[in-house]
Amino acid sequence: MKGFFVFSSVAVVVFILKLSISTLGYNNDIEIWKHVSRGMLDGFLNGRVIYTYTQFYNHGPIRSYALYFLAFALNKLSLNDMYTFHIWVVFFLSIFDTIMALLIWKIFGKVSSLIYLLNPVSLLITGYHSQIESTTIMIGLLSWFVLLKAKDLYEKKNPKYKKLLIASAIILGFSLGIKHVLFFFPFYVFLMHRRNKIFKTSDIITYIFIPYFIFFGLFGIEILRDSYHPAAITFRNIKMFVFDYRSGGLYGTSGFAQLLHLFLPAAYIQKYFSWTPFFKDYSFFFVTSLLLFGVLAINKVKDIKIVYPLYLLAMFAFSPSLANQYMAVPLLAMSVFYKNIIAFIYFLNTYIYLAAGPSANISGLVRYQMNLLIGNIKVPFFPWSMSTQHQDKYSQVWAILLAILLLYQMYYTPTRKQVVNIIKNYL
Repeated sequence: MKGFFVFSSVAVVVFILKLSISTLGYNNDIEIWKHVSRGMLDGFLNGRVIYTYTQFYNHGPIRSYALYFLAFALNKLSLNDMYTFHIWVVFFLSIFDTIMALLIWKIFGKVSSLIYLLNPVSLLITGYHSQIESTTIMIGLLSWFVLLKAKDLYEKKNPKYKKLLIASAIILGFSLGIKHVLFFFPFYVFLMHRRNKIFKTSDIITYIFIPYFIFFGLFGIEILRDSYHPAAITFRNIKMFVFDYRSGGLYGTSGFAQLLHLFLPAAYIQKYFSWTPFFKDYSFFFVTSLLLFGVLAINKVKDIKIVYPLYLLAMFAFSPSLANQYMAVPLLAMSVFYKNIIAFIYFLNTYIYLAAGPSANISGLVRYQMNLLIGNIKVPFFPWSMSTQHQDKYSQVWAILLAILLLYQMYYTPTRKQVVNIIKNYL
């Protein structure tokens, strides 16, 4: 009871702090959110589909529905300014962050939960950048929690496990329908099943089928629902803006891509790895590395609970693109593997980048300097600017190092001295 009181107190303080940060400014992503919500409010009930309304929406349809309902409610209250819109977005995202922390408590323990709540990266991503990654991951974690419960029932030969397993698959499909961060996670579940036989094979096939059916089915509904354009135009836009989307000018500039360039020039990657039908050039290496990491890690993992954070770590570590909001993807993994010093280096490095890096001051919008007003005292989140010295790909390199180190520990169980030597050699 005392532990939960501490959790609740911290959660309330963090919640208020995120709302306070939201009053300091916003970036162009929030402007896009506002644009999407306005478009959906004006035409959603008449058959407007977001993919033929704007090219700046690259996710599943569910988020556009949520933005419609938010815009509808705010419009009824005559609260149409950007300031209020941003605060309400952060309000709901902060609720989802709190639910995530509670799930982490249930699955991984209170220390990981409190670290997730208190880490400064989450404060800035939710409070200022206000992106959807954490919400998608939270819903995925809920699906994972339900799957673990289903596994317990299956081991006890309780037939009710099937209902929980189907519920887990539906929840995962809902997560994909918001943003497809977990698109390859069913493959990790399949690998886990092959090694541990956690369910009947027919159950696993059903589990894998349901999320993809929901994901692609939602796009099918959008194609049928569009009364403004022919189905062929809607299909083309979905393919172009969602499935072929390459993070604008950020594609191929990540830390992982820079590591690839040590062995293969960019021109070679684009020329000789463009033959794959779905995952071309850098995406080929991303998918290959993600799946290979899954094969190696799950082959040695002792506690299947960590499969989900391992997936998120690999998703970020091998991503060919990087944007500020991607920094939220490995936060769960960093909180779970908190005993590893690399996790804290990641938190510090990413915080410095977000609070003082290139993302901190962009002309033309209300933005940082990140000063929080407490009484009459301005408290800076970071005391100096590193706008030209610090880049987001450094954070990804630390994630790559942690992923490799975890694999090394699984296969070789190194001593503490060996781990320290690895880090020293890297530094």
